[in-house]
Amino acid sequence: MVPGSKLPQPPRQVGADVRPPEGLDGRCVVANGIFLVDLLMTDSEWLQCQNPRSMINFVLRKRDRKMRLAAVAGCRLFGDHLGDDRLWQALDVAERFADGLAAYAELEAAWDNANIAFKALSDDEQAAAGHEEELHDAIEAAWAARQTVSPEPEGAFFHLSMFSGYEFLIAHIVRDVFGPPTRVLLNPAWLTSQVTALADSIYQERAFDALPVLADALEDAGCNDAGILEHCRGIDAAPASMRIQHARGCWVLDLLLGRS
Repeated sequence: MVPGSKLPQPPRQVGADVRPPEGLDGRCVVANGIFLVDLLMTDSEWLQCQNPRSMINFVLRKRDRKMRLAAVAGCRLFGDHLGDDRLWQALDVAERFADGLAAYAELEAAWDNANIAFKALSDDEQAAAGHEEELHDAIEAAWAARQTVSPEPEGAFFHLSMFSGYEFLIAHIVRDVFGPPTRVLLNPAWLTSQVTALADSIYQERAFDALPVLADALEDAGCNDAGILEHCRGIDAAPASMRIQHARGCWVLDLLLGRS
């Protein structure tokens, strides 16, 4: 890995024989069979989209920090398949590196260890009689976890999207981290001592269940932005049975804490 590597820009070529995701006709180009959503994607399309690949391509130009945190959150969905401690350590290092709390040398070491764990699983594939599907899932999850400590963490999402039935949850994570396409303006008056202390505590302690309390504090400070308040209170497109915990990198917390 090369320090300071930039995320690659996706190629822009038309694939006329491939149909775009529903509702996005005429708004996509295709490269290597993957849809690249046009940069003019609207808030409504973003909220309704259930194609994680399209969403990741839409935000590829975002900063590396958010992409890495989103990839880590996506991998945590598949924790049941991450049996090797080295893979969990990779997620921890990736998260700390994203927030400037781990050195590049630690990221490299995490990559080496995750690669060993991944190779061990791949070598076991020959001895998986009767458990091929379980091992396949473990290999997919390990590949994604390894990718979080690479220069291209968005690769984790392209791999996790292979798990059938999880597309909605993965798309929800992308929305939680990157927020709406339209920039939300922050009123400095909302940043009371209570709001900033709550936001920092929620972020540091992963106390995402306290986000509704943060919404109340924001309202007390004069915030009437529906998108911010609804995101904190969990009023979104996900049915209650499918709502997931917010993740580090949550766009509302980042907005309040001045992170990007």
